[in-house]
Amino acid sequence: MRCHIACAGLLIALLGASQSSAEAGDAQSGSPPKPVVGGTLELREVLESVESHYPLLAAVTEERSIAQARQLSREGAFDFLVGGGAKLKPEGFYETYEGDAFFNQPTQLWGAEFFGGYRIGSGDFAVWDGGDETNDGGEFRLGFKLPLLRDRAIDKRRAELRKSEIAAFAAEPVVRERLLAFTRSASFAYWNWVAAGMRVEVARQLLETAESRQSQLVRRVDKGALPAIDLLDNERLIVDRQVRKIAAERTFQQAAIELSLFLRDQSGETLMVDSTRLPPAFPPEKDPDERDLEIDIARAFSQQPILQKLDFEAEKFQLELSLAENRLLPNVDLAIVGSKDIGGAAKNPDDKGDGVLEAKVQIALPVQRREAKGELLAAQAQLRQVQSEQRFARDRIIAEVKKAQAALRAAFDQLGATRQNLQLARRLGTAEDRKLMLGTSNLINVNLRELQAFDAASSLISAQADYFRALANYRAAIGDIGDDGDLLPEVSG
Repeated sequence: MRCHIACAGLLIALLGASQSSAEAGDAQSGSPPKPVVGGTLELREVLESVESHYPLLAAVTEERSIAQARQLSREGAFDFLVGGGAKLKPEGFYETYEGDAFFNQPTQLWGAEFFGGYRIGSGDFAVWDGGDETNDGGEFRLGFKLPLLRDRAIDKRRAELRKSEIAAFAAEPVVRERLLAFTRSASFAYWNWVAAGMRVEVARQLLETAESRQSQLVRRVDKGALPAIDLLDNERLIVDRQVRKIAAERTFQQAAIELSLFLRDQSGETLMVDSTRLPPAFPPEKDPDERDLEIDIARAFSQQPILQKLDFEAEKFQLELSLAENRLLPNVDLAIVGSKDIGGAAKNPDDKGDGVLEAKVQIALPVQRREAKGELLAAQAQLRQVQSEQRFARDRIIAEVKKAQAALRAAFDQLGATRQNLQLARRLGTAEDRKLMLGTSNLINVNLRELQAFDAASSLISAQADYFRALANYRAAIGDIGDDGDLLPEVSG
């Protein structure tokens, strides 16, 4: 009889082992987490695996390589250019031989462009082609071209290069945005796995209680102290609890499969984990402090990638605006070229002189400038559009942080109610055991109390999982990817 009572009471005590700090929660104390035992899977390990080996994140990080490749392509607009050619007329009234080599070097300094080269021309030239003739040693030339108004501060080549640089920087918030999403999903998968594993343990203890009671019931029925139907009823309880345990194990296996998508080895292969790596309990929870809300909103403003993305978008359209304003200006280009023939004179008397220095100014301006005006209006509209998106994004971040903190607060408050429910279920179970000992209760009532304690323990596990999922949501709302390794429930800076 006493063993029967003890077995019934054992379940209630064991159900309380599924949570590490029931009494600490009642006292609202933040006891330190238990030391990590060897082999225990921590959330930190899962998040590190996501950052290092998650395939979808690896795909997103290719955005960096793409942006850097495009930047390299735009730098090609400033490549050093060399070239040359030759023209021969070996037959005809005028037999001439001409060769030309040149170089061109555009620069980012005020849009200046340097050029030069070497040419040689010999033979019999017509009067109108006399300028193609050089001294025996050929002619060297060197010069530069400098825009004085349009294209001085910015031009298409420099604008395209700067856009590619912005795109390279903008790849980082894209990667961070996806990492935030993957981190939150991985955290959800981890806490679901922990909760499912703890539910298996609760279901196992519930089954063991009924199994250990069976031998006691057999002896009591044999002695005539209990009717045989009680033995049959307990056999039904064993089968029912086996079904519960199998269902809990199936849920745990599914949670492990889902977790394996985020937990990978060094080669990127998925890892399946079992109950031997379960933590002994959930970490202790921390009461969220609403006084930290403004601090966390400020953190979100500095960390959320959407604002960084929009900042880069605004910079890109500001560049477009500057380029459109540049196109409204007239072309006023200054070119200075110097040339010098060397070697023996091609004619007598020598008409090449000591050298030539030439300065030239070119001016051009479309009268209507409709293309430039249209681009200016479009750039202004796009910039206003991004600025509106920035304002809404900041409002959205504030709302998301507030909503996430409210959910975290609700999850924390729910923990208190579920712990109290478990305590009451345990007290009722103890009271029912005493009544059974006194002969004023029966197996049906004892089973009812056991199931109530089982449900209360399961509810507490669900509430704890809800809290840590809410914490993962809150961290995502403030842009915290958990890269500081601090996995305790610190919800503010």
